[in-house]
Order: sequence, then structure tokens, then C-alpha cells
Amino acid sequence: RLFSAKEGVAEMVEAGEEAAFLLAGPHAKSVQGHGRHEHIVYGRRWGILGIVSLLQISNAMCWVSYAPVAQIAARYYHTSCETIDGLSLIFMAVSIPGTFVSAWAFNKFGLRRGLVIAAGLNALGATVRCLGNLWAHKPEERLLFQFIGQGLCATAQPFALGCTTLLAQTWFGEEERAMANSLSSLANPIGIAVGSVIVPAIATSADEVPLALMATLVPTVVTFFVAFFGMQAKPPTPPSASAEDHGYDSFLQGLKMLASTWQYWLIFLSFGIGVGIFNAVATLMSQILVGQGYTENDAGLNSAVLIGAGIFGAAGTGLMLDRTHWFLGIFKTTFVFATASFALFAWFQQPNQLDAIMGITAVVGFCCFALLPVALELGVEITYPVSEATSSGFLWMSGQIFGIAFTLGMNALKGWWFVHRPEAFKPGDETNSSSIACDGGDGPPKTMEGACWLMVVAGAVATAFALPLYTPYKRLELEMARDAAEDEADDAADSKTNATSTTYDA
Repeated sequence: RLFSAKEGVAEMVEAGEEAAFLLAGPHAKSVQGHGRHEHIVYGRRWGILGIVSLLQISNAMCWVSYAPVAQIAARYYHTSCETIDGLSLIFMAVSIPGTFVSAWAFNKFGLRRGLVIAAGLNALGATVRCLGNLWAHKPEERLLFQFIGQGLCATAQPFALGCTTLLAQTWFGEEERAMANSLSSLANPIGIAVGSVIVPAIATSADEVPLALMATLVPTVVTFFVAFFGMQAKPPTPPSASAEDHGYDSFLQGLKMLASTWQYWLIFLSFGIGVGIFNAVATLMSQILVGQGYTENDAGLNSAVLIGAGIFGAAGTGLMLDRTHWFLGIFKTTFVFATASFALFAWFQQPNQLDAIMGITAVVGFCCFALLPVALELGVEITYPVSEATSSGFLWMSGQIFGIAFTLGMNALKGWWFVHRPEAFKPGDETNSSSIACDGGDGPPKTMEGACWLMVVAGAVATAFALPLYTPYKRLELEMARDAAEDEADDAADSKTNATSTTYDA
């Protein structure tokens, strides 16, 4: 009788596991934690990752709509390049208060509602920009519509950037989180690369600027409908032990823990400086290269190289983190190499060195983008159980703060080091001639060599903040402890069952 009863229990357990997999869908699989306890991950997680990536790509395309064609856009709106730079800076400025709103919204309403709101704001902002070019007749009126539209798109950015670690924690297992975070974090720079190539290819003259903005409108509208009908807040069952906990229920309580954790402040400063450097270079890439005699198409191609190499860096880092969990070592090493690549980029800011500049830009992208997944995941490990959207959202906010400072600082250093270098100007070149208006002078465009050396100094400071960092991995330790406890309970139950069976046999 005992043997029959044990067989019946085993059949019930197998039936329950089979039912769970049927509910999970055809692409579900069980994933093992640090112990023997298993969780289920769902095939739908890749679709959710795709929706978040689409949102980030479309939002980034709106952000860089003007930077690759700063001189041409300045002519269309009858304004200066500094004003055009403001259309990028507004993204960084709005993101600072927007981070508090997005972190609170994710904590209060969850992943789905937060992303649908972001997709709606992004599509609305892109629509306002295009309608302004169609309806307004005066250049200053068209420019006003651009700032309003950019402000709406900028409001969506903290939602798009801050949800990457929350997405990875909610939908992916312990051995997939870093890779999922890498892929979703890379969507933003991929959007920058796409925008940096498409916009200059379409807007070859001032009259074609509205057409280029319409090209960025399409993906925002598609993303909104995909998010509205396809987004799901969370899977039926948690994918890991730490995902079973919901973190701090109070948003303010989470903020207090962030503020009291000194390790988080080191990441906040170092990561913020690194992202700020990238934001400033992405905003000013056109002016950096045009000042050396290159074209805006060269600048767009250089931006694409930056992103393309970065994809390999972030993907490689994600795989390594999932396998080794060596967060601190990778974090510190990549900062050292990134600072060295900044120095090479500044050194080769010379005319007729496009191939060398592109090669060094690839190294810069590889090193910088490798920092994205490791810094965001490390921030979660340090501050667990604070909401992932809160910890990563404020890291991105730090990047926006430093991005504003570096963009303004590099603009202030324009022309310093080698002012009006004659060999950097190609007489008769239309693109370079248009940039004379941006500098406000009658001569050739000013170079930005001195501004590029600001990157090197900032990178060294960020490395100085990163190197002293040490911390326990709170989330991983919790998962290991919980799996060990479950294994111990299973062993105790097995021992009790075997003892009972032996008694009956006797």
C-alpha cells in the first residue's frame, strides 16, 4: 500500500509540472537556480524584450533627429547650432525630473502601464514635431513646435531607459538577466545609430528636414500600438527566487536606501560621467568632425561605427556576466580601457585621418557599451531589494546630468587649442561653409580638439571613482541562500520518507 501511495504522489507531481509547462507556452523551459529548485521562464519573454527594445530605438531616433544635421537644421529653422543642440539637451534636462516620475510609476503601476504611457508620449511628441513643420509658416513657430515635441519625447525616455533591469528581473532567469539587460540597454544606442544614418541620408538640404522627421515618426506610432496590444506586466510564475519578492513597497523607502548606500554613489558618479561623455559626443559628433574638414555624412557614419562596435562589447559583457557574475572586475577594467580610448580619440582629431578616427571610435564604442549591462546589474546587486526600475533609473539620470554639463562644456571649449585651423577647412565645401554660421564668425569652422580632451579628463575622474568600489552581491546571495534552504528542506523530507519506508518494511 505504501509503495502504491508513493507512486501516486509521483504521478501527481509529474502531472503538475506538465500542466505548468502547458500554461507557460510552447517555448517555456525550466531553469535551475544555485540549488536544485527550478523556476519556469516563458517564451513570451523575448517578445516583451522586443517591445521594450522598439520603444528605446524609436525614442533614441527622436533624440538624435537634429544632431547629425545640426548645420542644415540651423538653416531650416533660421537659428544657431547652439539652439539646435538645445533640442538634444532638452532630452537630458527633462529626464532629470522625469526619472522620479518613471521610478514612482513603475513602482506603483507595474511594467506594462509604465511602458504604454512612455510609448504614447513618444508617439505624441514625434507627431507634434511633424505637424509643426506642416502647419507653422514662420521659422520661429516651427522651432517652437520642435521644442514642444522634443519635450514630450524626452518625458518618455526615463521610462524606456529605467525599465531594463526591471524587465530582466521580472521575466528572465538568473543565468539570463545580464544578457537580457545587455540587449535591452543596447536598443537605445542602436536607435542613435539608425537615426545618425537615416537623418543625414534624407536631409541633404534644409528643405528636406521635415521629411527626415517624418521618417522618425513611423517607428514611434508602430511601437505604441505594439506596446498597447502586446505588452504583459509579468509572467504567471516568477523566473527566479529573487523575483518572488516585490522589493520595497514604498518608493520613498527605496530612495532612502539608495541615498544611504555609499557604493551606489560611486556607481552613480562613475556611470553618470561615462554616459554623460557618450551623450555629449553623440550630440556634438557632427560639429567635432566638420570642424576638421569632414562632412556630415562622415559624422553619421562615425556614429554608426561607434554603436556597431558597442553592440559587440555589450553582448560579450552580458554573456560573461551570466557565466561568471564577475561584476566588479569587469566594471573596473572597462573604465580603464575606456579612458585610454578617449585619449586616442582626442589625439587623432586631425584632418585627413578619417580611417584612424573611425577605428578609434570603434574601440571607444566597444569599451563604453561594455559598461552598460555591468553597471546597471551591479546597481541592482548593491541596492537589492530596492526596485530595479528605481536603482537603474537614477543611474541613467546621473548620465543625463553629466551629459548636459559636458555638452555645454565642450561647446564652451569650441575653438580652443587650435582656433580656426586653416587646413581643417575645405574651401567650396557646402557643408563646412554652412557651419560658419554656427560659429558666429566669418572664417572657417572652429575645431573641437580641446573639447575632446575634456572627455579624457572626465574619463580619468570616472575611473578614480570606480576603482575603490567593493561590495557584496545582495541579490545573488539571497538566491543562493534560498536555494540552499530549499535543498536542505528537500533532503530532510527525503530522509523522513526513507525512514518511514524502512519502518514499514521492518
